[in-house]
Amino acid sequence: MPRPRQNRKLKHQPHFKGFKPIGIPQRKLGIIDLFSDEYEVIHLLDYDNLSQEEAAKAINVSRPTLTRIYQSARRKIAKALSDGLSIHFVISPHAYFVQDYFCRACHSFFELTSDTIPVKCPKCHSDKIIAIKHKTAHKQYKHQGLYFPSNGRRNKTSYCICRQCGKKYPHVLGIRCMEMECTECGGSLLREDFYPDFPETKNK
Repeated sequence: MPRPRQNRKLKHQPHFKGFKPIGIPQRKLGIIDLFSDEYEVIHLLDYDNLSQEEAAKAINVSRPTLTRIYQSARRKIAKALSDGLSIHFVISPHAYFVQDYFCRACHSFFELTSDTIPVKCPKCHSDKIIAIKHKTAHKQYKHQGLYFPSNGRRNKTSYCICRQCGKKYPHVLGIRCMEMECTECGGSLLREDFYPDFPETKNK
């Protein structure tokens, strides 16, 4: 039986959806996904200049795991630059953020910048935000099995599915699917594991 994947603790995320090369028509652009844990490792090692030991401790993984994430991220960035691909930032299904709030509309995490409780998302300005209960909630959900498939399915990626357009999103630890909205049509999401016979879906 494979070892359960250690969930990564993340703090940084970009305030934009990605990058695209100048001079290539949108319809001809290829896309490569950069996961949030890959972005985090690039930020810690190449921007914050942390050592690999410090970075591994920061995201709660072993050093070999951190090295694999880092190599994967650099290969993707190199391929995007060399082949003229668009980079899209995607939330990793095996990571959770330590910020204070989550936006249901654009799926962004953010933290308090003052003692005032935020009323709008700083990224998309939506008022559909919810507070996150950090470690207490994470342990509670893990104990109840709400976000961790049992036994041999622990390493399987789980998805949330839009009721209206069928688009699939990687499930975010600590956030229920019903608390998220589709970024394309605004529809509510359902947990794929609970609705295995859901109609044909789009995995964009």
